[in-house]
Amino acid sequence: MRECARVLKPSGRLVILDSLQRGDRPDYDGLLELFPQNYHEPYYSSYTNEDFGALAAGCDLQLVRNVKAFVSKVMVFEKPVARKVKGQAHFQN
Repeated sequence: MRECARVLKPSGRLVILDSLQRGDRPDYDGLLELFPQNYHEPYYSSYTNEDFGALAAGCDLQLVRNVKAFVSKVMVFEKPVARKVKGQAHFQN
């Protein structure tokens, strides 16, 4: 995510479409737990627990949309526009 944030222009958007994560739809959590075993996805378990909002904030990206669609979700992050204030760069939303 850090590399995406680095190459993204100010006010640019990063869109990620992937599966749901634990807690997005509690009724599906059992299904998410079985997926890595059934489909041999060794990194999926860590993905389902990842905090993408915190990862984005650490890269100066803001979560602007999180839409769930069946067993998938779309996360949209935006890079703030930098503006100069008395010789210093500040970010505005």
